[in-house]
Amino acid sequence: FFQKNGTPYPVSDGDGILIEILHESVKVARTLEFPGDSPEDINLVRCSFTVHKSGTYKISIMVGGRHIRDSPFVKSFDPGPIDPAKTGFMHYTSTVVFPTGSKHPLVIETRDSFGNLAPYKADHRAFFKIKVTAAGTKERYTPTTQIIYNTQDKKLVMYIKIDQKGCYQAVVSYGDVKLKNGEFDILVLEPSEYNKVIKNVYKRKHNVLYNARVLSLHGQKLEKPKKVYVYISPKQMTIKEFCFKIYKRKLCTFRVCPWTKFIFNGVSNQYDAPTFCIEDGSQQSVELAAEERNIIAATFSSFLLKSIGGSETFNDKRDFFNREIQSYLDRKSHSTLLLKIDRYNLLQSSYRVTKPLSVCDWCRRFEITFIGEQGLDWGGVSREWFELLCKELFDPNCSQLFTRFTDNPQGLVHPNPKRPPDKKVKLYEFAGKIVGKCLIESSAKRMQLVKAKFTRSFLAQLIGLRVTYKHFETDDPEFYTTKISYIENNDVDDMEMTFSEEIYDNQGQLVKVVDFIPNGSKIAVTNSNKMKYLDALAQHRLVTPVKEEVESFMKGLSSELIPENLLSIFDENELEVISSFLKQCIMFLRDEFLYFFCINSTLLKKMKKLIVIRLNEKRTSSHPNHKKDPMPIISLL
Repeated sequence: FFQKNGTPYPVSDGDGILIEILHESVKVARTLEFPGDSPEDINLVRCSFTVHKSGTYKISIMVGGRHIRDSPFVKSFDPGPIDPAKTGFMHYTSTVVFPTGSKHPLVIETRDSFGNLAPYKADHRAFFKIKVTAAGTKERYTPTTQIIYNTQDKKLVMYIKIDQKGCYQAVVSYGDVKLKNGEFDILVLEPSEYNKVIKNVYKRKHNVLYNARVLSLHGQKLEKPKKVYVYISPKQMTIKEFCFKIYKRKLCTFRVCPWTKFIFNGVSNQYDAPTFCIEDGSQQSVELAAEERNIIAATFSSFLLKSIGGSETFNDKRDFFNREIQSYLDRKSHSTLLLKIDRYNLLQSSYRVTKPLSVCDWCRRFEITFIGEQGLDWGGVSREWFELLCKELFDPNCSQLFTRFTDNPQGLVHPNPKRPPDKKVKLYEFAGKIVGKCLIESSAKRMQLVKAKFTRSFLAQLIGLRVTYKHFETDDPEFYTTKISYIENNDVDDMEMTFSEEIYDNQGQLVKVVDFIPNGSKIAVTNSNKMKYLDALAQHRLVTPVKEEVESFMKGLSSELIPENLLSIFDENELEVISSFLKQCIMFLRDEFLYFFCINSTLLKKMKKLIVIRLNEKRTSSHPNHKKDPMPIISLL
């Protein structure tokens, strides 16, 4: 800093120097360092900030509220080099299907270590390459590849061509590092087979079946493989066998959803047919041998992509979910529904008012009025009702419908099998409807999030996944550390454990012994069966006690509001993100100022924006907890 005559101006933190840095209208954090004791630095102020996002930054420097000469300054930052850990395929699918002789495009989005779109410059040290091996044999195959880069969109298209039909496993890497989703299977079919798959998917009646043999079932290798028929429909794949050559008996069923996986093996020498395993995380895997294995897998994959919107990435599935819900809502009534709620008896009042509502009524926009309070609901009152009701339902300190496995107030909540006698199981159905209503409101761009963190085992049960001992790690970390992890990593042959649990009363007296499996108290836990014991323990603690509560919750959530096939496209972690974790919008009113800010809790957990609007109007409600109606704010904006 200099004075008008050009002499250095000794600056200090009392001179009212303000430096503001904006990127895409968002303020960037910076630090200021004022001069020390050195006489050479008396007019020097150092400002530093960290650049994560590429693009143009606007830097304003003001003294006493006035810009210095040439302020604001503009500085542009380019993206960094391509980072394979952040670079991946757009519209990713775990199984790629195309006919022989055709060029199949794979679109790659190149990004740097901070997620910025990064330009692609090929050189001899770092370039994209694909490694293809035949499934089961690991025999290397070199496909014909062509790479085209679009400099404007910063998207790279890799065309691959394979002339030999079969099943392959591919890995795409940049340099020697695999892309974040660079591993997938490739099914190459003859043109006639490919057309057959397309017809199977888009014809009106689906009665597609294929011959196969079961090599292993329910985790047991069969001494004599069974001849079976594999039926595939848009919703499920069923394996049946003929009994006495008269009727078909169902052996197992797998849902058409992302967590049903195919594992491709080699060729069975006994039947001269390729083999594969099917697993879904909720039942034992099944191993099959079928001459038309690739057509079976391609048909299943095509049905899957059609049911989830064409991509297995979370963002694409979430967009598809919102589109489907919005399409569902468009067929329902768009009118509002007035609900009168007693604030001081919130849970029971809300339950009684909503009990007679039909599915169409739940799809309408609720207009909430608290009894004895004045005010118009332009969004703020209904938002407050949702927040208070979610707290009443899911906070263990309120209704006790849910509980935590730990004393940590940030712990995940789980249905409470020891709830008070006056809390009937019907309230879980009501809780499921409220969660479904929040999902509907959010899909309709009226952001309404569930203020609760559910256990992963509870979410897994909602979408039909099998609960395993791994769920203890997030649901009950202390129990996982003290018992589960110890059993998993140590010798248990001499611990004298059985497939059972002893229940004691408060005086330490044995009440009963609960078997995890039939005659479990007589079956010793050994190193060979300890994983089975841990899974049985998970079923005993996390599933069996709350079976009735989960079924009631599911009845309210999927049977009434959200189609079950839409929920099943997510896993338990993704399901929590779409319901509660992605963003939290907090509004609070203090005198005549409204502060509105949005927190992205998955990234920085700190304030991103602060908009302060002066309001001249008085409060529209006399109740101290009543939020300001947002319509005057919208008109001001």
